[in-house]
Amino acid sequence: MKNDIAFEPRCQVMGHEIDNVNVGIYTNEFSIEQLEKIFTPVQKKILALIPKIE
Repeated sequence: MKNDIAFEPRCQVMGHEIDNVNVGIYTNEFSIEQLEKIFTPVQKKILALIPKIE
């Protein structure tokens, strides 16, 4: 896991195919709502690093 985001949703968001047999068999695709819940905290951390322009 990177930044508390598992391998499978990261691959789905980036559009990468997963060639791992176990992942391919035991993983389902995530809904957009599930991906939002997973990625929003990390996106907020990234946005907090960007200086505000006034």
